[in-house]
Amino acid sequence: MSKLGSLTPNSKLHIREMLLTPQISESVYADVQKGKTYKCTEIQDDGNIYLGETSYKWVNTLFRLDKEISFESFVMRVFAAIAQMAGAEAKDVKKIVVNGLSQEILVSLIATKDINVVVDRLFDTLRFALKTSPMASKGTPMSSQKQIDFKFEGGAGIPVRDSLGRILLKINLKPDSYTIVRD
Repeated sequence: MSKLGSLTPNSKLHIREMLLTPQISESVYADVQKGKTYKCTEIQDDGNIYLGETSYKWVNTLFRLDKEISFESFVMRVFAAIAQMAGAEAKDVKKIVVNGLSQEILVSLIATKDINVVVDRLFDTLRFALKTSPMASKGTPMSSQKQIDFKFEGGAGIPVRDSLGRILLKINLKPDSYTIVRD
């Protein structure tokens, strides 16, 4: 997969964050021998994940205390974990996520030949498409946002609020001027 380019530092951070999600880490590390602990985890430029039992890479290599997970295996295992998490939500969600994501991954690899796009698609799916994901965006729900009331009696009064909802100032707009009123 080295012909497809190398990971950016941002993509490496996204992979690290995905590996912190229990469902993803269980899937990615599925064939790692039970009972072994890895003190060295390195995401390489080509997307492969290097695991070593000691903190010293040369000792791991010398005594074969290391394991490497290819980028292709990583992508397929994360995809499987995402499909499993999507299945917990609803059949329609699973179908949309799985079909859309698989097409995005294939198009990204074939058309752009950029592994960073693949990492972005996986990361975005975990953040924005799955409510059951621990990485899901917890932004402000649409129902709790307050709508700005406009008064069109020759102008408009727009309140500017702080993060607690208190009115900091009010902007009165008129066709030919404006005034700012502070409480």
